[in-house]
Amino acid sequence: MSFTIAVVVHVLLGVTGVAFSYAVALGVKKRVPNVAFLKWSSAIALISYLLSWATGAYYYVLNYGTAVKPRIMEGAYPWAHSIFMESKEHIFLFLPFMALVIALIIFVRGERIAADVSMRNSLFILSLTTFFLGVFITLSGVLVSGAVR
Repeated sequence: MSFTIAVVVHVLLGVTGVAFSYAVALGVKKRVPNVAFLKWSSAIALISYLLSWATGAYYYVLNYGTAVKPRIMEGAYPWAHSIFMESKEHIFLFLPFMALVIALIIFVRGERIAADVSMRNSLFILSLTTFFLGVFITLSGVLVSGAVR
């Protein structure tokens, strides 16, 4: 797989995970949540985050550290890597696990979601937190990519 393809797939999968995390957040707030929709959405979010993690790791290990990072560090915006890429690398580790917890709750306790307001609120907060962390990671990636000259 070429590095360009790996980065494009990484970004598309990450954005897909973020979008479906948001879909789950909205879905659990409905008066009568559609459990089938929540199962599909949570599964797609989880799979997207895991595959984005894998393609990002491929690119990072084989190309970013040796070819891209030095250009950023020698350029006008070394802080882009020092702050945002470092943050992105560590925060992203949480997303697949958060998505796994969301999916497990929905798949195991899905039929109780409509009746259990506390569970719905907890799922909403966790899904929305996952979404906002994903948005931060996405914007950080855009910033770091823009620092490459």
